[in-house]
Amino acid sequence: MSWKKIDPGDLVDRDHDQQVFRELLRCNDDVRVFTIKDTGGRGKSALLRRLAYNCEFEEPKTPSALILLDDLPDATPFKFVVKLWESLKDQVNFPDYEVLSGLYAKRDFSAFATEAPTFVSSMNFSGSQFQAGSRVENNSIKISGEKQTVNIAVSDWNPEQFEIARERCVNVFLKELREACPNRTIVLFLDAWERGNDTLRDFILKRLLHACIFDSPNSPPRLVVVIAGRDVPNFQARLRDRYPRFVRPGGSLKGWSSEHVLAFLKLYGFPDISEKRAAFLAAELEDGASLLDVKLFIENYVNKRAD
Repeated sequence: MSWKKIDPGDLVDRDHDQQVFRELLRCNDDVRVFTIKDTGGRGKSALLRRLAYNCEFEEPKTPSALILLDDLPDATPFKFVVKLWESLKDQVNFPDYEVLSGLYAKRDFSAFATEAPTFVSSMNFSGSQFQAGSRVENNSIKISGEKQTVNIAVSDWNPEQFEIARERCVNVFLKELREACPNRTIVLFLDAWERGNDTLRDFILKRLLHACIFDSPNSPPRLVVVIAGRDVPNFQARLRDRYPRFVRPGGSLKGWSSEHVLAFLKLYGFPDISEKRAAFLAAELEDGASLLDVKLFIENYVNKRAD
């Protein structure tokens, strides 16, 4: 089995974190954010995959999206929303967003502004006939005396028009996401927080977490956000006395017992490790060692014993 590609169904259970997450999904209180902060190689991404796996296969099934923040080709809020929609579209309906997305793809600006962008030309067309070209949209001809004014919508947008359209798509998606959450839980898993683009992380904090959860006038919608990374937002500083109401920290490997270590090593083909050595490795994890450190240690130990 590849160390890099672990089947979530075969992962060593992290029972405490999974139980905390299951409680969050019930939304019995206002806790909506679960943070997983730890050093590299200690199983943060594996835990996220495990939780996402549970969302898909445990009853009741929970719509979820798993986004690696440093893996977006264009780390803008618009592309982030597109990625969320692609992950959720088979589980949650976003009808207005999908209409706008289709118009955006066709470069139809009619839904994004009160008037389509036009250029205006005034010429003498007396006795002329007009035939629309293949790239003409929303054309109209106004005749005044001997002058004819032709307004033809341009097919290519300028940067300002792209920005207007993208912002509208983002706003509509967030609106429909909030509207989908009153009676059903939706989970967003955000991995590699510390490697995300600053602009995108600011968008997530302000437009997603604060607008949809922390600053909700009543009990927040059933939108659960799980953030993992070597560093995560300092929610205690941002929320102060509201921190325990909305945020639950978790995800550390501290507390792994020798039984956890034995199960982990058995998974990777080392079934004959003594409990004494497993207890030693559990203590190493408590002191900050990574799962990769444990695996390499056992590989070296087995190889030396074989020699």
